[in-house]
Amino acid sequence: MKAFALLIMMSGWAQAETIRFCETDWPIATKTVSCSIGPGAIIDFDLAPLARLKQLEELSISSGVLEFIATLRLKNVAVLSTLTRLRQLSIGHSTLDSIEPLLGLTQLTELSLHASAVADISKIGRLKRLETLDLSCTRVADVAALKGLPKLRKLTLTANKVRDIRPLFALKHLESLGVSSKDVPAAQISAIKASMPSLHVYEGRRY
Repeated sequence: MKAFALLIMMSGWAQAETIRFCETDWPIATKTVSCSIGPGAIIDFDLAPLARLKQLEELSISSGVLEFIATLRLKNVAVLSTLTRLRQLSIGHSTLDSIEPLLGLTQLTELSLHASAVADISKIGRLKRLETLDLSCTRVADVAALKGLPKLRKLTLTANKVRDIRPLFALKHLESLGVSSKDVPAAQISAIKASMPSLHVYEGRRY
């Protein structure tokens, strides 16, 4: 009986086990985490606690509100590579400068790297399930690798260094495209509209 009682106690403890992240206690079995760092919050941001959330499917981290946005200096970014069940990932206004930690997250269908320091997306084709991708306000200039994302439906490229969108003509399932007309030649925008009559092209990022 004592052993049985101890087993029950241990089981209850395991179910109640939590991690501390973003000033919140999250159960180990958590599947969705949304964290917005408000005005005056510490900008240095450690991702290490997330390593224990093995069931995590949706993760959103952003900095402040529009009037008080600050860049999040991320620590232990490699932890993201262990969250292999992620389907949705959004990291806004951060120092993230490489997609390498994300390349093993092959279940991702939605990815937002808005206002990050990412420039090289040459290996993004490994994320074959991506349907929604936000690369606005990044350092991305070359979008040739996006041809390797056959399921992509929504793409945001505003306020970055992209000047040539011709590789996007290969994305036959694309439904929505955000670009900056002051950067991309008008002839290319007209051409992609003509080749994809159902494609909605808009300027500016949708918040």
